Amino acid sequence: MIRSIGALGAGAAILATVAVAPAVAATPREFHFAGVVDPATVTPAGFTLRADAGSNGPALRVVLRSGRSVGVLTGADTQYLTRTGQALSASSQTDFATAVAANASNRVDTRVRVFIRTPKYRYSKKFRTTGGVDPKFVLSTTAYRVVDVTNASNPKGLVGYSFRGTCTAVTESTVSVKVDAGNERGMRSVLRAAALDGTLNTVQTFRWNSGTQFLRWVGGRLVTDGAQAALGTACTPGSTSRIGVHVWAAPNLAVTAFNASAAVPTPASTVSVAEPAEKS
Repeated sequence: MIRSIGALGAGAAILATVAVAPAVAATPREFHFAGVVDPATVTPAGFTLRADAGSNGPALRVVLRSGRSVGVLTGADTQYLTRTGQALSASSQTDFATAVAANASNRVDTRVRVFIRTPKYRYSKKFRTTGGVDPKFVLSTTAYRVVDVTNASNPKGLVGYSFRGTCTAVTESTVSVKVDAGNERGMRSVLRAAALDGTLNTVQTFRWNSGTQFLRWVGGRLVTDGAQAALGTACTPGSTSRIGVHVWAAPNLAVTAFNASAAVPTPASTVSVAEPAEKS
């Protein structure tokens, strides 16, 4: 799977999949569980999740080893978010519990995505089927984020292209990003453009409009204000902030078919700024 294009040269037209051996050194890891909440179990300390195939690979391995009924731990540092349509907003544990109860009374399942980042651990051959980590260790780690996606939706017939990198320029309606990461679809779109014009241009300019949502993340937590101002700051020399752009467009396109240089540019649905955690 393609995760970065920073090391690809101008002639990169062949996409390769590289198998990486399990690390034996201490390393943290991301486990993203998806599924339905058991409304009878919701408390400030956590809830039970009936996990499903929407989970990421590491989380699926845990589910296959421990079962679909997953006990999720939450706490004071867990951030609750809600996605309505395509828009993301901050919530709280109280709001989450209220929404789950309301959904249950209307016989609606509450679907969530749960994000767990384990502390550093060493690969264990005993648990090779779960990526070298004890499932109990994963499920004893407090979730850092819970996203209610019950009312989330995607544009019909379109797919998402995601790009991440550093800002090189910003105007009143565009942002230019030196792309070095993103989802696989986004990376492929940059390489498709390279195949068309013969050069690998990792600096891409995207347009936004009144329907674009601006998000600001500080230390991995969504902040409810100052997103557009933060974008301007992120584009100043020496900034360590990262820019994310998400665009919904037709499948299998080159980035030049929907970025700001296209005959009819497709506005970004989301522009996000990720800043390092504030030092105390």
